[in-house]
Amino acid sequence: MASKWLEERWERWLPVLSVLGQVQEEQIKRLCGDELQAWRQRPSIREVNSLRQPLTQTRNRIRETFQITEKNSWINPKSGAREHLALKYLNFSSQEWIQMTIPSVVSAFAVERLRLSSGAMGALQESDPWIAEERRALQESTCQQRAWRGLL
Repeated sequence: MASKWLEERWERWLPVLSVLGQVQEEQIKRLCGDELQAWRQRPSIREVNSLRQPLTQTRNRIRETFQITEKNSWINPKSGAREHLALKYLNFSSQEWIQMTIPSVVSAFAVERLRLSSGAMGALQESDPWIAEERRALQESTCQQRAWRGLL
């Protein structure tokens, strides 16, 4: 179930988007970009990963409710499926997908190192070089997320 703020946005935004087609592709692109930017500015959105669920829910809502025609669709080269043009533009960039993946990869790496280190060598020491590296990576990730929101 979508959050209240997202459903409220859908009520205003999706009906406008649903009637646009290939002739208005630039307008679709702008509307999708504006919508993603509005989501990023929400106080509850503190990092790029917080947008994953609303984006997925909105893309699914478009798939479920928009009628697909030759005049309002495109063929997604990744899937080969015909989709509404909004799905072409209502998505994260490759850079944003990477930013969302980095923290989970770093965390998984840290957990595995902790498991291996504590089993083989006892308690971890604050001076262990990989702890400093993990801290640096997490700080870098935080800076990237702040830059992504336009705070730097």
